[in-house]
Amino acid sequence: MKIRRALVRVAVVLYSSAALVLMSLPEGTPPAGAGTSAYWMFAADGGVFSFGGNPYLGSAAGQTLGAPVVAAAPSFDDAGYWMVTRSGQVFAFGNAKNEGSATAASTDPVVGLAPSGTVAGYWVAQADGTVTALGDAAKITAEPIAGLSKPIVGITASATGKGFWLVGADGGVFAYGDAGYFGSTGNIKLNKSIVGIQRSPSGAGYLLVASDGGVFVFGDAQFFGSTGALTLNAPVVALVNDPTTPGYWLVAADGGVFSFGHAMFEGSMGGTKLNQPIVSAAT
Repeated sequence: MKIRRALVRVAVVLYSSAALVLMSLPEGTPPAGAGTSAYWMFAADGGVFSFGGNPYLGSAAGQTLGAPVVAAAPSFDDAGYWMVTRSGQVFAFGNAKNEGSATAASTDPVVGLAPSGTVAGYWVAQADGTVTALGDAAKITAEPIAGLSKPIVGITASATGKGFWLVGADGGVFAYGDAGYFGSTGNIKLNKSIVGIQRSPSGAGYLLVASDGGVFVFGDAQFFGSTGALTLNAPVVALVNDPTTPGYWLVAADGGVFSFGHAMFEGSMGGTKLNQPIVSAAT
C-alpha cells in the first residue's frame, strides 16, 4: 500500500536547460530526495524512472525501437505499465499484458495509450483521431476525425473503462463511449499548444495541460496551480493526478517535476543529463 503524507505543499523544482542527450543515471534509480509518494517517468528511448512508492518494473531502454516512445500508462493496480512508440509498438511490464500493437491502423503517428481499467486491454490513439482497441478494451469506433483543426495529442480513459476522451493540440475534446463532454479550449487562443489530458479522479471531468504548464479544468476537475506564468527550461509533457489526495504533478521534458495541491514532491530528473527526453509520466 502506498503511504502518502497529508501535508499541503507546492514544490517548484528548478532544472537544467542543458542538452537532453549524454549519459543518464541507471534507469529506475531516482536521485537522492525521492520519498513515499509515487510516480513514474518514461523517456523517448524507453527508459523508466520510478519515484517514491512506485516500483521499477523494467524498461525498453537498450532494445531496438522502430520509433521513439511517445506515451505510457499504468495498469489499474499500479503493478504494471505499458509504453507505446510513435509507430504503435507496445511494450508491457509488470502485470500489464501485451495485447498487441497498432502499427497498421493508419499512417498517422501514434500519440497515446489509455488502459481499459484491467491489466489486459488498452486503446492506442493516433494523431488523426483513429483509436485501436486491443485486448479487453471496449470496441469503440473512433475513426479519423473529419475537419480536425489540430492533431490529436492525447487520450485518457473514463473512470469505468468503457469510454475515453481525445484531445487535440488546440484543446478540442472528443468524447467516446460513456465519457461525458465537459468543455474544451478549442475556441480559446492559447499561449502554447495542449500536450495532454487527464480525467478527474471521479471521472466527471478532465484536465488539459499545455506545453508551458498551463492547466485548464472542466467538469468537477479542480485547479491547484500551473506553471503558465513561469519561464520553463524545458516544455511540460505530462500532467499526472495524485490518485489519493487532491493535487497533481506536471512533468517536463528534462525530468523536472512541479507539484501542486496535496501532491508531494518525491524527486525528479531535473539537473540530470538524460540520454533522451522524458515524454510521459504516470502514477
